[in-house]
Amino acid sequence: MIGIRPHRRCNGWTLMELITIMAILGVVMLAASKLLMASLAIHHKSHDQLTQMNGRRHAIDTLRRDVWNAAQMTLDQDKSLVIHQAAGRVILWR
Repeated sequence: MIGIRPHRRCNGWTLMELITIMAILGVVMLAASKLLMASLAIHHKSHDQLTQMNGRRHAIDTLRRDVWNAAQMTLDQDKSLVIHQAAGRVILWR
């Protein structure tokens, strides 16, 4: 039995396989980080828009309440709304 080597089993990774896996993982991680950054930017933008919308909603609710309780309303020359309430209170909306 000269010339016949026993079959050896390889239990490791070759250098080329490791480099390939590292390159693939690098590309995947780069794509994941870009996706995360885009998601965070969208989250911050939507939070800012929600804050602005809530401010506008509050202003509209206040105007609606003032108009509902108005005894008289007039429009000034500078297009400001003057609301006279029954209790004598005057509210100026610009």
